Amino acid sequence: MLSPIGPNSLFCCRRFGVRLSAIAHINKSFVWAHYHSQLSVSNCRTVHLLLELLFVKFGYFSVSCLSQADITYAVDSICIT
Repeated sequence: MLSPIGPNSLFCCRRFGVRLSAIAHINKSFVWAHYHSQLSVSNCRTVHLLLELLFVKFGYFSVSCLSQADITYAVDSICIT
């Protein structure tokens, strides 16, 4: 535990519920799947809405009934709550 690898390995194993002997199972796809399993439906919907608003704000999508100020207000409101 005196090396920087020891505490980090133990932290990762505890975080993801993996035994230290199976630490090789913790890779990018494992962490990604764990992350997605922790998201609620509400959070996913909020993130998708925010992503679409940002696409509109930066010109990748367009919505004719909203002004730039409306988009900025919506993004700010979502980020604050």
